[in-house]
Amino acid sequence: MTTFPPNLTTAVHDVNSTYVNETSLNATAAPLGVTGSRIGGGGAATFYFPWNNPTNVMTQGTSENITTALQCYVFPILTLSGVTGNIMSLIVLFQRKLRDSTTTVVLIGLSFSDMVFLVTNYVRKSTCIIDRYDKMAGDTLTATTFYYMFYLKTAFSRVSTILIVVISAERLIAVAFPFKVKMLVTKPKMIATVLLSYVVTLGALAGLPPQYTYAYIRGKPVISQTQFAKDNAVALKGYNEYFLPIVFRHIPVFVVFILNIVIIVILRRSAQFQKNASSKDDKRRRNRGRSRACLLRSQSCFSCACCLETSFS
Repeated sequence: MTTFPPNLTTAVHDVNSTYVNETSLNATAAPLGVTGSRIGGGGAATFYFPWNNPTNVMTQGTSENITTALQCYVFPILTLSGVTGNIMSLIVLFQRKLRDSTTTVVLIGLSFSDMVFLVTNYVRKSTCIIDRYDKMAGDTLTATTFYYMFYLKTAFSRVSTILIVVISAERLIAVAFPFKVKMLVTKPKMIATVLLSYVVTLGALAGLPPQYTYAYIRGKPVISQTQFAKDNAVALKGYNEYFLPIVFRHIPVFVVFILNIVIIVILRRSAQFQKNASSKDDKRRRNRGRSRACLLRSQSCFSCACCLETSFS
């Protein structure tokens, strides 16, 4: 959490997803991750960004150009492709043949959360396009929408992570208990699980919006901390830096990794058992089983990769 100098009117401003501190005293800005002496004090500052290093590998101008190119040209294409793909997935998943599958229920929830994440994330990243026409309008959009757009973007990203855990758990049950899976995993149970994932995640992250508001400094709209955030700085530091990352990022990645390792081990043991027990007449059946096992192993690896990617978004 950023430490602000005392006795100064301070605001937090989000510029291209980088927090800066703006003081009404001298209107200087210090990027997050840049530490140094207190204003008015002595001592050299310590800089962590490459362009602030004596042996810099990238200038600040180059970094800003890359960021602008990504947000103005790459992100819109990725967002449009992602939203279109998720809409097409929902259309397919709502077909009558797939509607009764328990996995379909989770995939519908996953497609919806991914789609909302893409839209809300792009709203936060779209200011570079607006800035080309009206800088004030872009700053106003960033400041006035940050506190709830950041919440929605983060919450739905974490919902996707939890649903990947649910998919991995369902596959483990299907592999470990193939004759009981229809009794253990039913459509009503999966609907309840998906809804619970949404409710718990959105509720657990509900502490994010009350921490931020916006204010005008020298006529410029900036994101600032609320009085609630200042009064509960210690508790919110634990909430923001420990509780949320551990519970909704690190633990789900670890759980998915373990579940998929168990799935792969069970599949390998099952394939070895079938190989030892089968005769030459069962070669074709064994090859089909091996193909299914390879498919499930590939899906397990893909689930781990998706969960890892979601945890960093």
